[in-house]
Amino acid sequence: MKHKILLVLIIAMLFVGCENLQQKQLNTSNGTQQVVDMSIHESSSERSLEEKFIPPNFLVREFMVYFHNNVLRLELSYIINDELYNILKNNVDYYFQVVLPENIQSIVGKEKTAAIKGAKIEEERLDYKVVIDLNPNHPIDNGQKKNIENNKNGYQLLVLDQDKDVIHFFDDIELFSTIDPIHSENTVIESE
Repeated sequence: MKHKILLVLIIAMLFVGCENLQQKQLNTSNGTQQVVDMSIHESSSERSLEEKFIPPNFLVREFMVYFHNNVLRLELSYIINDELYNILKNNVDYYFQVVLPENIQSIVGKEKTAAIKGAKIEEERLDYKVVIDLNPNHPIDNGQKKNIENNKNGYQLLVLDQDKDVIHFFDDIELFSTIDPIHSENTVIESE
């Protein structure tokens, strides 16, 4: 009889021990899974570009509009800060698209440019340039060219993320390029 009771106790202890071992392994698996899930979430939020392409993280230094071999060229020189640099250096793709003013739309036959991939981030470099070439539908005389080159108002800049979703919009590239980051500490948005 003692042997039967001892055998039942041993089996019960083994059963309880195995159950606790399975529970600990399950908890460890869940804990590991949570850590993996959290690291994936952190890396995706670090890679998210929403609200990153805004001053002081991103500034247009110069916006040029000129003709080169009868092609209308838009040249956007920009600078990023260390925060944006640290996100983009991990091979995160970003794109620019320019919404054209009406007078340019009639010349090139489209409302906006194609999405142009932003410059590849280089080691220790914060200033970049992107060039967009547009072919006119018809010949442009020298007077029209001068007028176009001297009037850079009305061009709007769209910043797109790796999925080519719009993450930021600048209403006037020329005006945005005049922001002085040293003397501008606040951005005021007027509401109607």
